[in-house]
Amino acid sequence: MLRNYVNVLLLTLLFLIYGFNLISCSGNGSNSKSDSTVSTANIETMLANAKTLTSEDNFGEAIQLCTDIIEIDPDFGPAYNTRGTAKFEIGSIEEAIIDFNIAINLAPDLYKPWYNLGFIFVDQGDFNKSIEYFTEAIARAPNIYDSYINRGMSYFELNLFDDAILDYETAVALDPDLPKAYYEIGLTYLEMENYLEAIDNFNKVIELAPEFPEPYIYLAEIHDLELDL
Repeated sequence: MLRNYVNVLLLTLLFLIYGFNLISCSGNGSNSKSDSTVSTANIETMLANAKTLTSEDNFGEAIQLCTDIIEIDPDFGPAYNTRGTAKFEIGSIEEAIIDFNIAINLAPDLYKPWYNLGFIFVDQGDFNKSIEYFTEAIARAPNIYDSYINRGMSYFELNLFDDAILDYETAVALDPDLPKAYYEIGLTYLEMENYLEAIDNFNKVIELAPEFPEPYIYLAEIHDLELDL
């Protein structure tokens, strides 16, 4: 009788031990899944905050926040792009280039790192390279007018004026009220000595952005040429 009682106690003890372990394991798995979901949501929130910090010129904090994101998820390409943008703004150009290239490798469909590298090459005066990267950006996001304007400016620097005008006109097609595009078209026609087209486009800039001083200056210069237009 005593032996049976002891056996019952042992069985009860074993059940309690193994039952507790099973519940603990199950609970850990559930929490792990929840933690994973929270981490994903946190990453998106952290990235949004990093972008805000960058827009507010808090570049050091933005870099640190992006680095924190990368420690959580080393394969999250947008974090490298945003960190690269902040690094570019503080003059760490080589580090920015490294981050943009990592972003491209991890997320090749993102247009931003291609665009940002194109902008860096413009800044460095390597216009053939900038055209290459802006073209890649356009292939991924064909409705972003900034890419066309910047590629057009690169064409302009290489004296490829027809290509430049085509890009500026594409930007205008995307946004008909874009003073920058008309201004660049005016400059290009002025360089080509097509003064009538230059005048038309400078006047369009004045219509859209009368506070912009440069068109008035160029119109005065054209007037001083005393051409029979």
